[in-house]
Amino acid sequence: MRLPENREIPAAGDLELLSVPERTYDVATCRGSREEMMNLYGRLEEWIGGGRYETDNEEGVYSFEVNPLKPVNPFDIPANVIDAFHFDIYRAVPLRHQR
Repeated sequence: MRLPENREIPAAGDLELLSVPERTYDVATCRGSREEMMNLYGRLEEWIGGGRYETDNEEGVYSFEVNPLKPVNPFDIPANVIDAFHFDIYRAVPLRHQR
């Protein structure tokens, strides 16, 4: 994790180290309105449900979102105020087991 020079580093007890396991991830870029964001999440669910992949729900496997912090840090804005989104969604997706 890299912090801007003007930010204080949290105390060791306030940090949690997470390890992201090696997996195959689907990646979707969200750019647009709140409605477009919700539509993208819906399309991802349809893609997972109708294809040869499934969401990996194994313990210790994470789905995550990557947000660019420039030109605007989205974490400095209350979620209900944001009306334009720009981030990447990563979801671990192994092949479905052969049945």
